[in-house]
Amino acid sequence: RFATIEMSKERLKFNAAHVTVFSATERERLHGHTHAVKGLFTGVVGSDGMVMDYKVLYDRLQALIDQLDERYLVPQFSPHMQVKQEKGRVLITHNNETQDLPASDVLVLPVSNVTLEELSSLLVDRLVQPREGGSWAVDNGLVSVEIKVSSDGGRGSWASSLWNAE
Repeated sequence: RFATIEMSKERLKFNAAHVTVFSATERERLHGHTHAVKGLFTGVVGSDGMVMDYKVLYDRLQALIDQLDERYLVPQFSPHMQVKQEKGRVLITHNNETQDLPASDVLVLPVSNVTLEELSSLLVDRLVQPREGGSWAVDNGLVSVEIKVSSDGGRGSWASSLWNAE
């Protein structure tokens, strides 16, 4: 028998700044959001009546969210933005304009753009931790993980990414 745990606590939020890059010459102005995060975790119900310990799931998801909180999120793989890290600084260049920021304020993410779609995918990947021959999720009895991210504190639009065990 399978069951799905849905986590959507008030504390599963992070505040972050970003720009969305549309082309080599167009991007949004720097701005921020309060992002809400939900997680759906599906697995086999064990003899103890649980898919897995809720606290383990919550703590793992919260730790990932905390890494994003109060940071300027920057895409590492944007075809239109160059990111250079040197001497405790991060230089971000788009369309011949460069921002020079303290490295402690910036988190360079392995994504092509900082969007809800990319953030949900990144959180799924970091939570599941796929590796050859398995993953953290499979090791803990999960067959499906879905992470949803909203940029308006959870009041409106959401993007989600889904992982399924094979």
